[in-house]
Formats: sequence, C-alpha cells, structure tokens
Amino acid sequence: MAMVYNLSAIQIIKTLGYNQSSETQWLKNLKQKNHIELPQTYRDFMELMVDSHLLGTSNLWVGKMAHGTDIPHMYYDYLNEEIQDRTNRWSKYPTKWEQSLFNLSQIPISDWGEQAEDYLVIGSDYGGGVGIFGIKKQDLKEEDPPVYWHKYSDCITISEWKLEYEKLSDFLLNVLAEALACVDYQSAEDALEQKGWIYEEYFDIEKDDWVATKSVLKKYGINFSQLKKLNANSGKVFCCYDDEKNAFFVGDIQNGEITLSAINRIEAENIFPDFDSLEF
Repeated sequence: MAMVYNLSAIQIIKTLGYNQSSETQWLKNLKQKNHIELPQTYRDFMELMVDSHLLGTSNLWVGKMAHGTDIPHMYYDYLNEEIQDRTNRWSKYPTKWEQSLFNLSQIPISDWGEQAEDYLVIGSDYGGGVGIFGIKKQDLKEEDPPVYWHKYSDCITISEWKLEYEKLSDFLLNVLAEALACVDYQSAEDALEQKGWIYEEYFDIEKDDWVATKSVLKKYGINFSQLKKLNANSGKVFCCYDDEKNAFFVGDIQNGEITLSAINRIEAENIFPDFDSLEF
C-alpha cells in the first residue's frame, strides 16, 4: 500500500475526475470589470470547480451554491453599496464599524486606500455567515498569495482583516478536505456518487484511546503522525490517498472522536477490513 499524504487540492480534484477546464463567463467578467489578474493557483482551481456541486456548501464561492449563487467581488464594491444604503440615514450612535464606514464615505474613492485596503472576496464561512475570506488586491499578481479573514462585527473597523492562510493553496486544500469529509453537509458525497465514486461506511473512533485509534488506522495503512491535520469550522479534517487501490481516506477530528471513511470505486470489503473483527 502506498499512502500519499501531501496531495494538493488540484491533484485531488483531478484524481476525482474533475479535469476538464472551462472558464465560465462570470470568471471572465470578474477580471474585466475590475481590471485585475487572478492568481495562477486560484485560476487553475476555479477553472475546474466553477459551479461544481462538490463545493456547493463550502467556504469557497464557486458560483452555484446550495443556497443560491455566490460570485467573488471586490471589497470596495461591497463597501460602496453599504455607504449608498446609508445615505442620509447614518446612525446617531454609530458602532465602530459604522463610524469607519462613515469616515470612508467622506473621501473620494481614489483615496480609500488611506482608510482600508481593497480585497478580492472569494468566500465566506458557509455554516455561520460571520465573515469573509479575501486576497489583497495588491497580491493578486502573485501565483499563490496569502488569504485574509474579515469578521462581520460592530466591534471592528472596515480595515481589520487578519492573515488566515499563508498561501491560497492551503486555503483551497482546507476547503476541499472539509467538503470531502462531509463534516456538516453531504454535498461532496452526492456529487462524487454521480461520478461513480462510493463513500464507504463511517467509523467513529474514540480519540482518547490512542492505542486503539492508531491500531485502527494502521489496519487501513494510515500513519496518524503523517496525516496533515487541516483546520475546519470545528476541529480538524484530513485527507490521504492510497494510490494502489485508488481510494481516498477522509475524516475529521473533533469532540474526542475521529470519523473515518473511504472514497473509492470498488466494493467496501476490498478497502476496509471487517471493523468488528479488528483487534486493538
């Protein structure tokens, strides 16, 4: 068994059969309207994932989502809409966020850079809706730029973004691994079953019993110490690939348990040993 622990997001989706590049019109419009270039890492991924049901409930906006349509946009456009909505009806007792927005409204757009940087907003936390992910406009020329996070809160200003991922590729891998692990939603499972993949049974393993946990994972050829544990909305997620059996192993680590499942194109008994017969 040859287990691979360091696949990129692009390698994973291509292995899953998403390998036909097709740039949709909204992606072209995004570049033309805002006079920007898109990072190579983002462009390569999105050309395969635009409108994909696989990521329909993810933190990345891919166009068609489970709840409607979400297309990336510039942060300045959002701020301008917020200002227009408040014209002549600013709050008498503004919050920190409203005050910073009002201050921005008092200067020409050409000078906004003095108050807040512009970002290409590429996603939001799907489950909670409490913030957005973005790439600084000035970083869009980079091949694999950092990704920042801005939380919706009356207690922060419009300029308060924090670094969330050192590389865009790390953000994309997190988004994909969380979707594949089906932590909160089954969108990825539904999408992959339509492409001929099978999600095998899920196993909940008590993380507190590390001897049993590592023994179970070892039966499947998984070395826990080599797993890349990625941040998720709650806990951690992981994804590794058995290139001999053409099977992915995915799961999440939270609330004292590890959930493990396999994504493969063959019968379950050829991937998993009998779980009840495993000796710890």
